[in-house]
Amino acid sequence: MVNVGCLTYATYEKPAPEGGSVLIAASAVNQAAGSLCSNPSSSDGLAPSLATIRYASAANRFVDKRHPNCRLVRGEELTPLHSRFEFVCLRT
Repeated sequence: MVNVGCLTYATYEKPAPEGGSVLIAASAVNQAAGSLCSNPSSSDGLAPSLATIRYASAANRFVDKRHPNCRLVRGEELTPLHSRFEFVCLRT
């Protein structure tokens, strides 16, 4: 689970040797309730091409917290409630 503002998203991670992918899932109830609260802009640090993909801010927050040496590199909207993102990790 990851929180962005007052919204909570389910996360499903698929690890890979140099990174991995994460599926972000929102619930319809969560999205409806989210319209009643104000969410801070969470597009900081996102490439412009990723910032336009639904739930990119949740994916970015997930990667920042779970994999601090990793960055999002690609994303796609699968359904109105699901998006998948790939991330790569820097070797330290």
